[in-house]
Amino acid sequence: MIPRQYLESVTDNALKELIHSDKHFVEALEEIISMEERTMKSLPARKTKDKRVSKKELPAVFEEAKRFVDGFLRVNPPPVKEVRFYSFFEKMIKFPASLYSPSRREITLWPRDEARVYSHCLHEYAHHISYRATQLKDMRLLSLNDIFLEGYAMRIERWGSLVKARTENDSRWYRPVHEETHKALVMVYDLLCRGHNVNPRKEFMQKISGSDERKRTKFQFPRPGKYSLGIAIFTIAELEIGNLSIYENILKQQRNDGS
Repeated sequence: MIPRQYLESVTDNALKELIHSDKHFVEALEEIISMEERTMKSLPARKTKDKRVSKKELPAVFEEAKRFVDGFLRVNPPPVKEVRFYSFFEKMIKFPASLYSPSRREITLWPRDEARVYSHCLHEYAHHISYRATQLKDMRLLSLNDIFLEGYAMRIERWGSLVKARTENDSRWYRPVHEETHKALVMVYDLLCRGHNVNPRKEFMQKISGSDERKRTKFQFPRPGKYSLGIAIFTIAELEIGNLSIYENILKQQRNDGS
């Protein structure tokens, strides 16, 4: 079982220690990766074509994402001040796909198809709640713990997109998130197999690397970063706990600690 203190921690060092500590997590990730593959296969095929979200349509897409996250976490946080697409000049600088500014309480996104814009709204609004759950003085602490922040937001993005796909009976709402999640889980699985001297399941590795076992090197198969480690840790926690209460409980713990 995952020790309780790790589930309530927002420090990257504790989370890194956790993910490397127990050979049991290799088996857990094998189960989780298989579950993720079955989830994608259970969804109906794409029924509608992707369409690009206009500036006029963006507020409605965000409001739908906001309603899901507020209900999922049972919160009523201070509102986001602005949700917008990047300006022409910001696009030239190549900002990330989406971005949340805690100081301005602003979400900025690339204009993309509606499934991607919706998932990014889920993700960045989850960041908004993570930051607003603490006082402004604690934002620097949170900003230093990217594994926690990104894992938390990625899993909320995952669940919101999956619910949307099932509601719409259309896999296109979930496919991009599934691909990110699956690749992240396999990268962490590969790292843990190396650390514990365990041979990984070839069917997992070949789907991501596209190469045989002899070519599986650190140069061709990147080490997992903050997103991948965060996804893996929170997904393992979901499996261990048996429900999704961790996301709401972390917010409660921060409030109870006076953060």
